[in-house]
Amino acid sequence: MKLRKIPAVLAVSALALGGLMVGGSAAVAAPPMATHVVPISVPAGQTETDVYNQWHYSPTAGYSAANPQPNGLLVAAGAKSQWVKGNGNDGATEVDTTSIDHLAKNMSAVTSDPTSVFFQIAVFYGTPGAWKFTTLRKNVADSSDVWMTSSPIAGSAYAQDSADDIDQLVAAIDAAAAAVTGEVRAIATGLLVWEPSAETLVSSLTVNGVTTKFYAAPTADGVNNTATSGFVHSNDIRLNAATYPGWHQGVTGANLGTFASIENGQAVNGLKVTGKSQILNGFAPENFLDNNLPELLAGGVSVYGVPASDAVGYTFQIPMFFYAEGAIGQQFTTLRLEVPANGAIPADLSTLWTTSRAIPGAGVGAHEAGTPR
Repeated sequence: MKLRKIPAVLAVSALALGGLMVGGSAAVAAPPMATHVVPISVPAGQTETDVYNQWHYSPTAGYSAANPQPNGLLVAAGAKSQWVKGNGNDGATEVDTTSIDHLAKNMSAVTSDPTSVFFQIAVFYGTPGAWKFTTLRKNVADSSDVWMTSSPIAGSAYAQDSADDIDQLVAAIDAAAAAVTGEVRAIATGLLVWEPSAETLVSSLTVNGVTTKFYAAPTADGVNNTATSGFVHSNDIRLNAATYPGWHQGVTGANLGTFASIENGQAVNGLKVTGKSQILNGFAPENFLDNNLPELLAGGVSVYGVPASDAVGYTFQIPMFFYAEGAIGQQFTTLRLEVPANGAIPADLSTLWTTSRAIPGAGVGAHEAGTPR
């Protein structure tokens, strides 16, 4: 076997966000339109009305901002936090005519604890200049169409915190507006996190096919897929992972295998590996890159055997750290693929790899196969 020397930019040590693997071979639907945003608090000297049609935290006493993470917004245990974005309907003219009922039935969120997170639809009804207001809320974990009111609905039996099917609540709001020959408008959508028992992460909200991700978009990584010349000498492979960066033996314990260079004069012709060995090229944190798995695979990765069948029996591995939507903290897994007889790892993303640990949010458990994406 020959291990080609590769530059640090080819290392797959960190991946950012999203599903890393998709189980099986079923077609994947096109993702909804997505935007990345980190909500902001209402700036000093301004009111919520000034920034209502931007993403913003509620300035209400007792509510707090969330802590931005690489994969979402983190709300502390026991805290209350809510953030919404207006659609322009809070003025004299209606801009967005999407119905409350349609919005309510087309909302989803990715969060680490759906039982503590609530969808919100803020509603004006009545007449401009004399609007009445309520917010309709539903727990993200609730699959029914039952929503709750934040304020009483005028002229109806619905008091604060009343709950009913969304169609019934909308009918009551319509009737209250009709009584004064007025209008009904959804003026904002958003989320409420209510006193979770543990830290809760909210990664994204999808409303009517538009996904808002509550974190910054990953930056381009600039991967260079040009391999350097030459091959790794066994003298350059350390016997353990006491220092992770660089080539090293990645396993410990009894019955460890050996590795030795096959040399012809000054040339290194290959690496003879026996027994239990895991030879890795680790990289320092400053060389960790975002989203570089597809670029690495597209660039081509090979284990060179002489003859070609010498590659049989090896497993190609990519250890990685990554962040997943709806999962708190950095995650880790190793993707593994048995090296084909010709030593060449397929460059497309349809090949099934096996993961050493479950990948949150991707539907792939430990030791299950899926395709990188």
